[in-house]
Amino acid sequence: SVCSISSGCVWSSKRWLNRSGKSEEFATAARHAEDRGESERAEQLLRRAVQSDPRNCEARSELCEILVRNGSLEAAGEQLRRVIEQNPDDPRGYVQLAQTLYQRGKVTDADLVLDLALDLDPNNTDSLWLKARIEEFRNRPEQALDLYHRILQSSPDHVATRLQIAAIQLQNGRTDQAAAMLRAVLDQQQ
Repeated sequence: SVCSISSGCVWSSKRWLNRSGKSEEFATAARHAEDRGESERAEQLLRRAVQSDPRNCEARSELCEILVRNGSLEAAGEQLRRVIEQNPDDPRGYVQLAQTLYQRGKVTDADLVLDLALDLDPNNTDSLWLKARIEEFRNRPEQALDLYHRILQSSPDHVATRLQIAAIQLQNGRTDQAAAMLRAVLDQQQ
Protein backbone atom coordinates (compact mmCIF):
# COMPACT_ATOMS: atom_id res chain seq x y z
CA SER A 1 0.00 0.00 0.00
CA VAL A 2 1.09 3.53 -0.68
CA CYS A 3 1.85 5.64 2.37
CA SER A 4 0.13 8.94 2.69
CA ILE A 5 2.16 12.09 3.01
CA SER A 6 0.99 12.55 6.58
CA SER A 7 2.39 9.17 7.57
CA GLY A 8 5.51 9.53 5.44
CA CYS A 9 9.00 9.40 6.73
CA VAL A 10 11.02 12.35 7.89
CA TRP A 11 14.26 13.34 6.21
CA SER A 12 17.31 14.84 7.84
CA SER A 13 20.46 16.08 6.16
CA LYS A 14 22.10 12.68 6.56
CA ARG A 15 19.38 9.98 6.42
CA TRP A 16 15.73 9.25 6.13
CA LEU A 17 14.27 8.44 9.53
CA ASN A 18 11.35 6.42 10.93
CA ARG A 19 12.77 2.95 10.35
CA SER A 20 11.56 -0.07 12.29
CA GLY A 21 14.10 -2.46 13.77
CA LYS A 22 13.00 -5.40 11.62
CA SER A 23 13.03 -3.33 8.47
CA GLU A 24 16.51 -2.07 9.26
CA GLU A 25 17.71 -5.65 9.88
CA PHE A 26 16.53 -6.64 6.41
CA ALA A 27 18.14 -3.55 4.90
CA THR A 28 21.46 -4.24 6.63
CA ALA A 29 21.41 -7.86 5.45
CA ALA A 30 20.64 -6.60 1.94
CA ARG A 31 23.67 -4.30 2.02
CA HIS A 32 25.87 -7.23 3.02
CA ALA A 33 24.38 -9.39 0.25
CA GLU A 34 25.03 -6.59 -2.26
CA ASP A 35 28.64 -6.34 -1.04
CA ARG A 36 29.00 -10.08 -1.74
CA GLY A 37 27.61 -9.59 -5.24
CA GLU A 38 24.29 -11.26 -4.44
CA SER A 39 22.09 -8.72 -6.16
CA GLU A 40 18.96 -10.88 -6.35
CA ARG A 41 19.20 -11.73 -2.64
CA ALA A 42 19.74 -8.05 -1.81
CA GLU A 43 16.64 -7.17 -3.83
CA GLN A 44 14.58 -9.78 -1.95
CA LEU A 45 15.79 -8.51 1.41
CA LEU A 46 15.07 -4.90 0.53
CA ARG A 47 11.59 -5.86 -0.61
CA ARG A 48 11.10 -7.45 2.81
CA ALA A 49 12.47 -4.32 4.50
CA VAL A 50 9.97 -2.15 2.64
CA GLN A 51 7.15 -4.60 3.29
CA SER A 52 8.05 -4.68 6.98
CA ASP A 53 8.05 -0.88 7.20
CA PRO A 54 6.63 0.96 4.16
CA ARG A 55 7.84 4.25 5.68
CA ASN A 56 11.51 3.22 5.48
CA CYS A 57 12.45 5.57 2.66
CA GLU A 58 16.12 4.67 2.82
CA ALA A 59 15.38 0.98 2.21
CA ARG A 60 12.89 1.87 -0.54
CA SER A 61 15.49 4.11 -2.19
CA GLU A 62 18.12 1.36 -1.99
CA LEU A 63 15.60 -1.06 -3.49
CA CYS A 64 15.13 1.37 -6.36
CA GLU A 65 18.86 1.48 -7.01
CA ILE A 66 19.04 -2.31 -7.18
CA LEU A 67 15.96 -2.51 -9.39
CA VAL A 68 17.57 -0.07 -11.81
CA ARG A 69 20.83 -2.03 -11.83
CA ASN A 70 18.85 -5.24 -12.44
CA GLY A 71 17.00 -3.62 -15.34
CA SER A 72 13.62 -3.46 -13.59
CA LEU A 73 13.05 0.17 -14.48
CA GLU A 74 9.26 0.05 -14.33
CA ALA A 75 9.32 -1.39 -10.79
CA ALA A 76 11.96 1.15 -9.76
CA GLY A 77 9.78 3.96 -11.06
CA GLU A 78 6.82 2.75 -9.01
CA GLN A 79 8.94 2.56 -5.85
CA LEU A 80 10.32 6.05 -6.49
CA ARG A 81 6.82 7.44 -6.85
CA ARG A 82 6.18 6.12 -3.35
CA VAL A 83 9.41 7.68 -2.06
CA ILE A 84 8.23 11.02 -3.45
CA GLU A 85 4.77 10.62 -1.89
CA GLN A 86 6.44 9.99 1.45
CA ASN A 87 8.98 12.78 1.07
CA PRO A 88 7.60 15.46 -1.23
CA ASP A 89 10.13 18.04 0.00
CA ASP A 90 13.25 15.91 -0.65
CA PRO A 91 14.75 16.34 -4.13
CA ARG A 92 16.59 12.97 -4.01
CA GLY A 93 13.50 10.94 -4.86
CA TYR A 94 12.72 13.23 -7.79
CA VAL A 95 16.28 12.94 -9.09
CA GLN A 96 16.22 9.14 -8.85
CA LEU A 97 12.87 9.06 -10.65
CA ALA A 98 14.21 11.39 -13.35
CA GLN A 99 17.24 9.14 -13.82
CA THR A 100 14.98 6.12 -14.21
CA LEU A 101 12.74 7.92 -16.69
CA TYR A 102 15.78 9.10 -18.64
CA GLN A 103 17.11 5.54 -18.82
CA ARG A 104 13.72 4.40 -20.11
CA GLY A 105 13.94 7.01 -22.88
CA LYS A 106 11.28 9.27 -21.38
CA VAL A 107 13.40 12.39 -21.66
CA THR A 108 10.56 14.93 -21.49
CA ASP A 109 9.12 13.30 -18.37
CA ALA A 110 12.58 13.19 -16.78
CA ASP A 111 13.05 16.88 -17.54
CA LEU A 112 9.73 17.76 -15.90
CA VAL A 113 10.59 15.78 -12.77
CA LEU A 114 13.99 17.51 -12.62
CA ASP A 115 12.21 20.86 -12.66
CA LEU A 116 10.40 19.78 -9.48
CA ALA A 117 13.69 18.73 -7.87
CA LEU A 118 15.30 22.05 -8.80
CA ASP A 119 12.33 23.95 -7.39
CA LEU A 120 13.12 22.26 -4.06
CA ASP A 121 16.88 22.77 -4.32
CA PRO A 122 18.11 24.99 -7.16
CA ASN A 123 21.73 23.98 -6.53
CA ASN A 124 21.24 20.21 -6.34
CA THR A 125 24.25 18.87 -8.22
CA ASP A 126 22.57 15.61 -9.30
CA SER A 127 19.57 17.50 -10.70
CA LEU A 128 21.74 19.98 -12.55
CA TRP A 129 23.97 17.21 -13.91
CA LEU A 130 21.09 15.18 -15.35
CA LYS A 131 19.39 18.31 -16.69
CA ALA A 132 22.64 19.23 -18.47
CA ARG A 133 22.89 15.72 -19.92
CA ILE A 134 19.34 16.09 -21.22
CA GLU A 135 20.27 19.41 -22.82
CA GLU A 136 23.21 17.68 -24.50
CA PHE A 137 20.88 14.90 -25.67
CA ARG A 138 18.62 17.57 -27.16
CA ASN A 139 21.66 19.06 -28.92
CA ARG A 140 21.53 22.30 -26.92
CA PRO A 141 25.16 22.67 -25.85
CA GLU A 142 24.91 26.26 -24.64
CA GLN A 143 22.11 25.40 -22.20
CA ALA A 144 24.12 22.39 -21.04
CA LEU A 145 27.18 24.58 -20.48
CA ASP A 146 25.11 26.99 -18.38
CA LEU A 147 23.96 24.11 -16.18
CA TYR A 148 27.46 22.65 -15.88
CA HIS A 149 28.78 26.05 -14.81
CA ARG A 150 26.06 26.22 -12.15
CA ILE A 151 27.39 22.92 -10.80
CA LEU A 152 30.91 24.32 -10.62
CA GLN A 153 29.66 27.31 -8.63
CA SER A 154 28.66 25.03 -5.75
CA SER A 155 31.05 22.12 -6.46
CA PRO A 156 34.20 23.55 -8.04
CA ASP A 157 36.03 20.22 -7.79
CA HIS A 158 33.40 18.25 -9.75
CA VAL A 159 35.73 16.53 -12.24
CA ALA A 160 33.00 14.97 -14.40
CA THR A 161 31.47 18.39 -14.94
CA ARG A 162 34.80 19.89 -15.98
CA LEU A 163 35.31 17.02 -18.43
CA GLN A 164 31.85 17.52 -19.94
CA ILE A 165 32.48 21.24 -20.33
CA ALA A 166 35.79 20.50 -22.07
CA ALA A 167 34.09 18.00 -24.39
CA ILE A 168 31.41 20.51 -25.40
CA GLN A 169 34.03 23.19 -25.94
CA LEU A 170 36.06 20.84 -28.15
CA GLN A 171 32.97 19.93 -30.18
CA ASN A 172 32.33 23.63 -30.74
CA GLY A 173 35.92 24.38 -31.78
CA ARG A 174 36.84 26.23 -28.59
CA THR A 175 40.11 24.37 -28.10
CA ASP A 176 41.75 27.03 -25.90
CA GLN A 177 38.86 26.97 -23.42
CA ALA A 178 38.78 23.15 -23.48
CA ALA A 179 42.52 23.00 -22.84
CA ALA A 180 42.20 25.39 -19.89
CA MET A 181 39.42 23.26 -18.40
CA LEU A 182 41.46 20.07 -18.85
CA ARG A 183 44.52 21.72 -17.24
CA ALA A 184 42.31 22.60 -14.26
CA VAL A 185 41.30 18.94 -13.97
CA LEU A 186 44.95 17.82 -14.12
CA ASP A 187 45.97 20.40 -11.53
CA GLN A 188 43.16 19.22 -9.29
CA GLN A 189 44.39 15.61 -9.50
CA GLN A 190 47.94 16.48 -8.38
